[in-house]
Amino acid sequence: MDRLWNLNNRQPDPATGAESESQSVERRLAELESRLDSLTLACMAMWRLFQQKHGISDEEFSAMVREVDLSDGRLDGRIAPETKSCATCGRAMSSRHVKCLYCGGDNLQRKPFEGAR
Repeated sequence: MDRLWNLNNRQPDPATGAESESQSVERRLAELESRLDSLTLACMAMWRLFQQKHGISDEEFSAMVREVDLSDGRLDGRIAPETKSCATCGRAMSSRHVKCLYCGGDNLQRKPFEGAR
């Protein structure tokens, strides 16, 4: 009888759960690194195209990167996400979302690069 009780009441091994979670994190990291590599390649290609087609200098490009970086008030290499109000219900709405989480209203004020953050 003790054996039957032991089979039914086994506790999950915490090490197995941690190992599984670790593997999941490693897969996600590899996926993000791959996406970063693809985006870096695309940005480099666009930059070279702009240089060739429009004669923009490295200095002009660097100045624009700095200007865009400062658009949120901080020179930190990041863009802080804006919080807006939903046009339908007035609640705070992340610019990352296409629809309001509360009422389902469309985010009509979305800008082209907001989904990339």
